[in-house]
Amino acid sequence: VRVPGVVGQTRTSAEAALERAGLGARVVEESSGKPEGEVIGQEPGEGAQLDEGSTVLLTVSKGQEAKSVPSVIGLREAQAVARLRGAGFDVRVRRRLGDSDADVGKVIDQDPGGGAELEPGRTVTITVGREKRKSPEQPDDEPAPDPGAGQEPTGAPGGDGAGGT
Repeated sequence: VRVPGVVGQTRTSAEAALERAGLGARVVEESSGKPEGEVIGQEPGEGAQLDEGSTVLLTVSKGQEAKSVPSVIGLREAQAVARLRGAGFDVRVRRRLGDSDADVGKVIDQDPGGGAELEPGRTVTITVGREKRKSPEQPDDEPAPDPGAGQEPTGAPGGDGAGGT
């Protein structure tokens, strides 16, 4: 029988396609940037000829391994954002009145905290100290504008827009 191509399919769909072709599947899992459960490799490849009942080896993504979130408490906002993005995390910035003037522009809280295990690409929220209210209508705790909103990515074509090396 001819081996169907199943790379890119879910594990369940791939196993069903192989079964319809008269083949079996043996599955190994591997960490990757692909979604959990997606077939990222097969051996032999599409189009190979096998005896009916033969087994095709499927490599299935376990997703990305969790990474330790760096602590950015006390860093200036730009430094904190750069460090978190460099570690592979998205960043959400909030602003809150700090305990002192020394807190202005610095990270005074983060969620999840430093040392937490999180999959790359997930969001870490940092809270940056801001100056006292300028008017009664301005809340003490407010979302900050996204520093990257409305800007073109600065990375190489096809990159993540984070720039750097």
